[in-house]
Amino acid sequence: MNTKYPERFEIKLNRDELEKSFIEAEQVVIMTTLFAPLLALWAWLFMKGLDWLLYTEIPKNLGLFLAFIISSISAVLAFLLLSSIYRYIWGKKKTTKRAKNFLAEVDGAFLRIVDGKSDRKIHFRQIGDYEAIRSKKEDSLVGAIRMRTIGLNTQFLILNGVEDLIPTRDLLAEVDAERE
Repeated sequence: MNTKYPERFEIKLNRDELEKSFIEAEQVVIMTTLFAPLLALWAWLFMKGLDWLLYTEIPKNLGLFLAFIISSISAVLAFLLLSSIYRYIWGKKKTTKRAKNFLAEVDGAFLRIVDGKSDRKIHFRQIGDYEAIRSKKEDSLVGAIRMRTIGLNTQFLILNGVEDLIPTRDLLAEVDAERE
């Protein structure tokens, strides 16, 4: 294949930004995993509080309101505390290792993404368009490239932590046009 780009080259990634995106994704998993058991615990404690209210001298409406507020605040604080503990003890180690081993490269007519869990090759003809999304910092040149894949059902592939965001997006689009 006669091309002005190398057959194989790696996409430059900012490992810190990549780790942050992995931590955010892990936080969602942690929160959804912890939410159901904590909701059940809150409901049980709230019902126990209602039983206690039946045998006290507190006016029933005020007692019900206070029990609901106190148990709700306690449940939210427990949820935040447990998710933070999990994130910093186990999640940080896992996401640091995953970010360190993450690889994105162009391999001929394919975009190859290796993230420790999978090794994926996507043909450029399956990618419809490229969108550059800047990081949360306004002046940042680091961000994510979101690619729309074409097929039976349209999906989005997001490549986080890309350095030189706009030039990299343009480079991928040019390689795509050339190797499609």
